[in-house]
Amino acid sequence: MPTETVRTGLVEANGTQLYHEIRGDGPPIVCITGASGDAVAYQLMAERLADTYTVVSYDRRGNSRSPKPDGWTATTIAEQADDCAALIEAVGLDRPVVFGNSSGGTILVGLLERHADALRGAIVHEPGLMTVAPSAAELAPAFEGIVSALAGGDRQAAWDKFGRLVTPRRRIRQVHRDHEHD
Repeated sequence: MPTETVRTGLVEANGTQLYHEIRGDGPPIVCITGASGDAVAYQLMAERLADTYTVVSYDRRGNSRSPKPDGWTATTIAEQADDCAALIEAVGLDRPVVFGNSSGGTILVGLLERHADALRGAIVHEPGLMTVAPSAAELAPAFEGIVSALAGGDRQAAWDKFGRLVTPRRRIRQVHRDHEHD
């Protein structure tokens, strides 16, 4: 693979600063990470696509190299979608295809709802669409705890909360019992 140039920086977008990485040249693709992932999560994919596409990955608001805005303590899908739309404009992309994974997929659904005309296409991968789940009311407090931990800068607490959310309780008890006998 040829040596590539990665253009990085911070841009003003929707009242915050977003760190981003741009690789390649060609039709644009924007990648939205899930959970507390950052631009590095898409590095290998971006490197492979850079021969044909312009690939933009970024650190979402208040995460990793994107500074936490003053007074910011929580976010919404709408705010994250608006951040991505503002990033697309700030770096001068013309109607990219956007890929979103996990909660990045949920943000992409919000982006489609709010800014569909700014996109050429969307690849929504495993979005967490909790509001359509029968137990959405039960899940909301757990997700609020994850977001609060991320907003407070405690990535480990966020991952711990996420792990408790996605691992069924009986499986946790079984793993604990299995390790008692090691």
